[in-house]
Amino acid sequence: MASLLPRLVMMALMVVAGLSAVPAVRAAEPPFLPGLSIGLEPPPSMTPAGQFSGYVDESAGASIIIVEMPAEAYADIEKGFNAEALKGQGVTVRKRAPFALGKDVKAFLVEGTQKQGAAVFDKWILVATNGKTTALVTVQAPATTAGYDSATVEKSLKTIAFRAPPGVDEQLASLPFRLGELAGFRIVRVATGNSVLMTQGPKDVVREAEQPLVIVSSGEAAIPGTLEQDRFAKQAFSTLPGIANLAIQRIEGKDENGVPMHEIVATADDVRTKQRLFLMQIVRFERSNYLRLVVMARENQRGDLEQRARTIAAGLSVGS
Repeated sequence: MASLLPRLVMMALMVVAGLSAVPAVRAAEPPFLPGLSIGLEPPPSMTPAGQFSGYVDESAGASIIIVEMPAEAYADIEKGFNAEALKGQGVTVRKRAPFALGKDVKAFLVEGTQKQGAAVFDKWILVATNGKTTALVTVQAPATTAGYDSATVEKSLKTIAFRAPPGVDEQLASLPFRLGELAGFRIVRVATGNSVLMTQGPKDVVREAEQPLVIVSSGEAAIPGTLEQDRFAKQAFSTLPGIANLAIQRIEGKDENGVPMHEIVATADDVRTKQRLFLMQIVRFERSNYLRLVVMARENQRGDLEQRARTIAAGLSVGS
């Protein structure tokens, strides 16, 4: 598998469909959302988002999403965020340039547009590192929306600051769901305010699928009925990036103690390394939310991963 870091970046770009920023006077200490070590001054019209780490302006259809990654991610993203790669995510790049955030911070800004259905959005993607943490801040607003031009967006992005990372307990407390049994995995990172990354093994930065990975995330959506749930789960699975020659081994819907569940088990080739991968997705459909668990590992590491994934999924619950 290609490095997990750019893979997670691609997931973030595909999943997040609305992001923005606005003018602000640079403060000595901008606000930090719970569980984050990256803060910025949002525009007055924005409020904290409920399902991801960032801010939303519901009336304008604009938002900001903040993703934290290890310091090592910066070099991978800097290399991988080229016009061709972003075009594959539906982003047309207008400009890419270094972005000044202080002598101890290295950063660059990508500006472009993204078509989503019939709508066109202006998009700004800022990547910055202070040598300890990498920030991926994406701003998005419907094209030509008043108050969301390049000058005002960049002025807001200039307020970005870093602080010492919060403890794992604070990060977990910021999630809209709770974990139960971890089945031998350990938590590596909480991301975007709605997902947690776990692995088995000593390394926190996992490359070439050298360690099994589990990603648990949540979203707001009421998806009633087995047909709609099946369609939703298959569509979600199809967004997994960087794979080819997919072979579905099992698709199954079931009921676990009154909670609808959907499983997909498959293998695929990593497009970069050509290694055969084991993939599994479990989706829990709660009343107005869903919880999604994805397992990625080399096929020869498969072992008891299916049962362990089910153990983790069974212990998930919605709510703070």
